[in-house]
Amino acid sequence: MTGIVVWDGIGRILLDIIIALAPVMILFMIFQFTILKLPKAYVFNLIKGALLAIAGLTLFL
Repeated sequence: MTGIVVWDGIGRILLDIIIALAPVMILFMIFQFTILKLPKAYVFNLIKGALLAIAGLTLFL
């Protein structure tokens, strides 16, 4: 009897999530450099949030 393989396919799931979130992050960066010009702290927090979202979605899926 073999154990349940929990981490099987995690790379594919991670890649799918990054592909799904990349357009949103790219558009934000374009707007940030052209129109928004938000403080660096806000941008850093947004990037941290995106990384946490990627980690959370990867573990959830």
